[in-house]
Amino acid sequence: MIFRTLLLLGFLATAFGGPIPSYMTGRFKLYDSDNYDEFMEALGIGWFNRQLALSLTPSHQISQDGDTVSLAISTLLWSNTVKFQLDEKYDEKNPLGGTILSIAKLIDGNKLRRTRFRSNGKDIAFHETRTFTEGGNKMKIALRIPSKKITAFRYFKKVDE
Repeated sequence: MIFRTLLLLGFLATAFGGPIPSYMTGRFKLYDSDNYDEFMEALGIGWFNRQLALSLTPSHQISQDGDTVSLAISTLLWSNTVKFQLDEKYDEKNPLGGTILSIAKLIDGNKLRRTRFRSNGKDIAFHETRTFTEGGNKMKIALRIPSKKITAFRYFKKVDE
C-alpha cells in the first residue's frame, strides 16, 4: 500500500509540479556511511583524498525550476552545483578535476538515479541512486560500481533551510 501511494505521489508531483516529486527537494545532511572508503578506492581515489572525503559532512540541496533539476553539494572544502534534465545526458565536474558524462532518471516514483559513464561515454562507471523515504525526510544514496560489484551507502536527513 505504501509503495502504491509513493508511486501515485511521484506521478502527481511529476505530472503537475516538475520533473521530480516535491518531497525530493530540500537540503539534506549526511549522518552515516557504509563501505564508502572501499567504493572510493575501487574508483582509483588515493588514500589521502579518501581520508579527506571521509572526514567531511556534505550537505545536498536539491531543487527544480521548470524541467531543470539542480543538485548542489557542499562541504567545508568543496562545493559544486550541477543542473540537468531527466533522461538527457549532461557533463558534470568531479571533485578531482575533469568532467564526467552522466544521465539522471526518475525510478519507481521515489528514486532518482544518476548514471556516470567512463571516458568513452558508453561504459558505466557507477550508479548513484537516491531513495527517498519517510515522506522525503530521509535520503539514502546507493553508490554501485557494476563492473566490480561494490556498493556503498550514504545516509542523509532533511534539515531546515
